[in-house]
Amino acid sequence: MTPLPPTLLLHDTDPGETIQLEVKEVLYSGRSPHQEILIVDLAAHGRALVLDGRLQSAERDEHVYHEALVHPALLLLDDPGPRSVLILGGGEGATLREVLRHQSVARAVMVDLDGRVVAACRKHLPDHHAGAFDDARTVLCIQDAEQHLRRFADRHNAIVFDLVDPGEGGPAAHLFQPAFLRLLQERLEPHGVLAMQYGPVFGASVPEAARVLASVRSVFAHVLPGRVFVPSFYGTWGVLVASSRPLVLDAARLDERLGRRLAKSPRSLDGAAAVALFALPPDIRRGLEA
Repeated sequence: MTPLPPTLLLHDTDPGETIQLEVKEVLYSGRSPHQEILIVDLAAHGRALVLDGRLQSAERDEHVYHEALVHPALLLLDDPGPRSVLILGGGEGATLREVLRHQSVARAVMVDLDGRVVAACRKHLPDHHAGAFDDARTVLCIQDAEQHLRRFADRHNAIVFDLVDPGEGGPAAHLFQPAFLRLLQERLEPHGVLAMQYGPVFGASVPEAARVLASVRSVFAHVLPGRVFVPSFYGTWGVLVASSRPLVLDAARLDERLGRRLAKSPRSLDGAAAVALFALPPDIRRGLEA
């Protein structure tokens, strides 16, 4: 039996800050060829996925992040809405779950590098994926994202980029660079949208977020940067929408599409909340443009 650590120390807040979270139970502990994998039950946040010592999502508030990442972008697509969606990363299955809420989706292709993460989450995080892996519309590919995109030339009207954080020198840092983003653009239909997480957007993390945004803006003509506060992250996380066509957020139109396109409303997102995600305060705007 895996011994229970009294705490889990996380180092993905701001430099010089460490958050200590109480662990009630270790549900899974293992290592894949790519990373250390831990699934725990946190006293404050419920079941959570931790990769290489960094919290990825927690049961109590993961919907806040995943709804903000997925729905604004997909709702900006013209009727009938998203049909073919490519998801990069998202091993817990929660991003897939939110994509499949859109009744127009006929196919959702999820590409994740680490099959062990997916298997562990499928078993131990049922509330995260809510059966999405068993949906007939799901195509699950255990493969490197770049290899998949170079092997398959299929075009999608939405791509959701939910890979690990872009920190300089990290394993996914090159996937936030213009060369990979141009490949994503090539796999989008002409008026398709990219939904993307671009890491923490607070404190000392803002310059790194600005570098990612500069890369995205060098490839896509229209970019809406936003951020969402996620309690278990103890900070705000960047989400953006990018496209070759203008992107206009209108609360009333988003509400109308939410009611018509989704069988079940999001828990933390409506039209007004979606617009607010992209209303950045002036100091953050200046930091992201630096």
